[in-house]
This record gives sequence, structure tokens and C-alpha cells, in this order.
Amino acid sequence: MVSGVARDAAAARQLGRVLFWRGYGLVRRARRRRRPCSRHIDPPKFLLDLPSQGTSHSLLTGRNARTQPSTGSGRARLACSLGIFSIALRNVSISALYGSCATACLTTIPIQARFTTMTKARRAALKYNTICNTTRQRTEVTFPFVWWDDALSDGELQKIIDMCEADGDLKRAEVLGTDPSIIAEIEKVRRCDIKFISRNDNTSWIFEKMNKVIGSLNDQFYGFELNGYDLFQYTSYNSEEKGTYHWHMDMHLGSNLPSGMMEPRKLSLTLLLNDDFEGGEFMINLGSENKARHIPCPKGRTIMFPSFMIHSVKPVTKGVRKSVVIWVTGPKFR
Repeated sequence: MVSGVARDAAAARQLGRVLFWRGYGLVRRARRRRRPCSRHIDPPKFLLDLPSQGTSHSLLTGRNARTQPSTGSGRARLACSLGIFSIALRNVSISALYGSCATACLTTIPIQARFTTMTKARRAALKYNTICNTTRQRTEVTFPFVWWDDALSDGELQKIIDMCEADGDLKRAEVLGTDPSIIAEIEKVRRCDIKFISRNDNTSWIFEKMNKVIGSLNDQFYGFELNGYDLFQYTSYNSEEKGTYHWHMDMHLGSNLPSGMMEPRKLSLTLLLNDDFEGGEFMINLGSENKARHIPCPKGRTIMFPSFMIHSVKPVTKGVRKSVVIWVTGPKFR
């Protein structure tokens, strides 16, 4: 003898098939009449928790893409949605369907809901805000450095130099953890003059351009959670003193932090402003000094790298090397 529940389940499956094919027929007829009709039919929102207002969340890629609103037959979309819902309920006892819709949802969508949740969580963790065509590389590789060329024109680079040197108030660079009074000790590590520039009406255009570079490179290659930066450093290495900065790391560890620093440095940038000098090569340590790599840095190139990378500037042998340095802070790595 066939139980009542089995008969009800069979009836529900038959109803699902009827509703599905009825909706399919309505869609076909709407297309034949050349009515605009959506090619994508969404299941009920409580099944997949899809974003609203024209945003489509891809279950495969986790990316958001704009979609055009459907202008097709409401009857066709409704019937197809009911059909999809009924087919999803084929493996659910009719008592669950009668009991509560919530019970049916929990029973029918474990795979899709779980996949959607994983994708959203992964997206939130990686902070990807742009489309990438090397997805595996971006997911698996921590790049020691990346660069951006020609973010500023030659005229803009010269304008930065003129602005930073106008007052002639560059100061001697110091080294954190070294007594400023012991000049000889500092000179062994770092020989350059610096000036800090904050944002104001005259410098906001520099910050805006660099913000775009930082945001784009971080989205494409790192996905770090960032806060920002309050100022940049103008740096001048003079060949008369063999200006240099030996191996060092921008990220500060432990409690020995610069005054006012609340968050760790996470990304470092250097923008070369001129090319009328010799020496001053930018180096990055890829594990040991004998594996250090020289990063070509022509005029106008912005090099960005994680602040925990050890790097150096070799002595300048002719002319003056001029650059902008930025440290972008953010919450602790986790």
C-alpha cells in the first residue's frame, strides 16, 4: 500500500513539472511574439538570498555585475519560478512543505546556499573590488613588488619638486631607534634629506592621483585591508655625500613605533621624480642579500611593495635622486 505522504510527494512532483513546462511555454510564446523577456530566471529570493536592485552575484566567480531589469511577461517569470521551486521540493516530504516554508528552504538548498555563503565570505576576506584576468595568480601569489608607470606627467613631477624645494627647509633624515645626536651612526645607514607634505588645497591633486594608483594596485595584486595615509615624504639623495639608505624594512614591529602611529604600515610606495642622476638603484631583498633584485625605476614610475619587504637605495654617484615616498597604514595583518 502506498502511504499518503508518498502520494502527496508524487502529486507535488507532478505539479512541479506541470508548472515548469507551463512557464516554459509562456516564455517561448513571448519570445515568438518578440516581446523582451529575461533569459535568466531567478529562483525565489529566500532560496538564494540574491542581492537586489540590479546587482547580480555570480555563484562561480563571486563578482558583482550590473544586470538589466527584466521587462518580460510577469506570468511567465512567475510560473517558471514556481516550477523551479516545485522541482527543488521533489526530495522533500510533503509534510515539510505543509509545515513551514522555512523548513522547506533548509532542506532543499544545502548546495546552493553553502556555495553562495562560501563565495561571499571569500570575497569579503580578499577584498577584491576589481576584475582580474589572472585570478589564480592574484589568489595564490604575494607579489614582492608591482609598479605603475606615468601616473603623473613630466610637468606634474617637476611641479612636485619645485613645491617641495621652494622653502629650502629639508631636514636631515633620522633612523628610528638611533639616537639623533649620534649623527655618525645614522650616516652609516641613511644619508638623505627629507620633507613631509600633508594634504591641503595646493597638494590635494597629488594625493588624489596617488590614491587612485594605490587603490588600483592593491585591488589587483594584494587585497590588503587599508586605512590610508596622512602625508608623503619628499626625499633627496645627493651624490656629494653618496646619498643612500641601507637595507631596512618600513613596517615597524613591536612597541617601538614612531610618534602618533596607531596602525602598522602595510604598503610602501616610491615615485621617482627625476632621471638626471647616476646610481641610486632601488633594491628589494627576496630572501637574502645575494638574491636581492634591482628594480628598474625610470622617471615617473611608482613602485609599490608590502612594507615588510626589506629594501635599499644604493649610493648616488652623480647628481641628485629625488623621490616621493608613501606608507599606507591599515589594521593588523590577520
